[in-house]
Amino acid sequence: MRNCQLQIANCKFGNSGGMPPKSEQRLFPIFQFAIGNSQFEIHAVRPKLIILVIASLLAGCRPTSAPIAVAPPPAGQSITCDDLAAVLSEVLDREGRIDPTALAVHLPRLERQLSLLALPWPQEAAGGHSDQRLAWLYNARAAWSLRIIARELFPLEGRRDAFDLPAAIDRERLMNTPFPLDGRQMSLTAIDVELAGWGDFRLAALAPDATDLAGPLPQRPFAADTVRQDLPARLATKLLADPRRLVIDHDQQVVGVPPAIWRARQNLIMEYNQHQPVRPADLLTALRPLADPAARQRLTDAMGYRVEERRGPAGISALRLDRQERLRRFGPPGN
Repeated sequence: MRNCQLQIANCKFGNSGGMPPKSEQRLFPIFQFAIGNSQFEIHAVRPKLIILVIASLLAGCRPTSAPIAVAPPPAGQSITCDDLAAVLSEVLDREGRIDPTALAVHLPRLERQLSLLALPWPQEAAGGHSDQRLAWLYNARAAWSLRIIARELFPLEGRRDAFDLPAAIDRERLMNTPFPLDGRQMSLTAIDVELAGWGDFRLAALAPDATDLAGPLPQRPFAADTVRQDLPARLATKLLADPRRLVIDHDQQVVGVPPAIWRARQNLIMEYNQHQPVRPADLLTALRPLADPAARQRLTDAMGYRVEERRGPAGISALRLDRQERLRRFGPPGN
């Protein structure tokens, strides 16, 4: 196994093949790749060609924590989240699971979004605790968690046109891979540290992630005018009610809570006790008023259990296809 890093350095448009008369020329995307110290360039006439090349580049690789670089965008291009919106709509199913093959196909567009987010952000999102910065941080975290997960892609057995993702990713690799953001080097951990300093534990707990360590990925990019007002509903229904994120083991009588909630446990308990001074609370009791009815019942059923921070790798929320579904989507192996 060689240690390699796939980078999509650039995406431009040019002619495929020879030079026909100008009226007959067609422009196709040209994707420039770097893997290790080697450079590759393909004229992607069809999306299938893109994933065939990615499959060959990923063959024999093992995941890495090396920094991820992005190519600079064209000069003067404004920073929007249009590419992220397109990627989320194509890569996530209705339950928020990642389609690995769609992620491979749309990786160039994700890279284009990341190249824009690497630039210094506009003044309204550049600092402070504004709703604008919160939305930008959430969108950046969603995009970069997908890009880090994309390093884990591997071809389905016997195929070169379909991909899968492992069930989990090493937590250190997920959280501490460096990348460019807002004109500096950042990581998912650095984003979470900033959010934790804003004084509201929900901001870090609900930060969108392609794994089950934090909040789920959104179906569309976050907007500044709704990102903060949506926090209570997202906490109640998307985190506390999700058995993949708040894990209850009734056999061992253990509750595993996400890292951001664990770090905020003392403040949560203190705040609860200020409003409910009858008797000292534990963490599950303090979380109950923040949960929806279904999640509240889960917490009630686990009262008295040992509560701890979730440990081990981060589970990847990916679409898992059985053999019949693979055949329907991709045909027999070797096609």
